[in-house]
Amino acid sequence: MDNLENIELVKDHLYANLPMYMIPNVLPVDCIPLTLQGKIDHTSLRQRIVPATKPPKPASTETEMIMLELLTKIFNKPIESVHLNFFEIGGHSLTATSLISAIRDKIVGQFNLADVFRETSFEALANHIDNILQVSDL
Repeated sequence: MDNLENIELVKDHLYANLPMYMIPNVLPVDCIPLTLQGKIDHTSLRQRIVPATKPPKPASTETEMIMLELLTKIFNKPIESVHLNFFEIGGHSLTATSLISAIRDKIVGQFNLADVFRETSFEALANHIDNILQVSDL
């Protein structure tokens, strides 16, 4: 069993037993790059992150496409898979607030911060938005 499989097993256990916002970001890297001043070089660190083991899943609905577009703007990097997890790709409370604002402006007004913490993937967030839209159409 390799390190990626071990990490996936640990993540699965954590997802089953903890709320989403308490799951730590575990990203295997070969070493922590430092700047000349001895601080963590975040730019180089992002380039060393091992890619996710799940194959990327492109957006299949209009809501998912809009979500990925919003997320690409918020994270300032291409977000191309709905399987990704908001917190695993570097999301935190401030970016969650930006996401909520963007969703309210572009898709649906009845969306709150708890929804981002409750849903585990962008696909789940998009499904939740679709459910809100269906209820509001009734």
